Amino acid sequence: MMQRIPLGCSEVSASRIVFGTMAIGGAGHDEQRRIDTIRAAIEAGVTCIDTAPLYDLGRCEETVGRAVAGIRDPIQIFTKVGLRWDDPHGDVMFTTRDESGREIAVRRNSRPDSVRIEVERSLQRI
Repeated sequence: MMQRIPLGCSEVSASRIVFGTMAIGGAGHDEQRRIDTIRAAIEAGVTCIDTAPLYDLGRCEETVGRAVAGIRDPIQIFTKVGLRWDDPHGDVMFTTRDESGREIAVRRNSRPDSVRIEVERSLQRI
């Protein structure tokens, strides 16, 4: 049985192990296999899933949303904000390529308006 720990002073508890989704994205990865992998972790007792908009430029969050569909209540999804590839504001942290091979700049942007936009978009994707 997976060990659970309290989250801060709340009544919420979470699995001690967190499933990170950064490595399951990328071109050429089978979507159903990614979903099956997340669900296998959940079946093993993992309740925490870590993701971010930057992982596979939003597609990892979409995959997480499909994987937890119908079983959302026991799952905690942790996502992050502050790195944008779709906004010209902020300092460039690094460059990467999108799925079509076009170079894109990833910028640091934690302005309040940017955080609100990222949270809303993450909620839509998940």
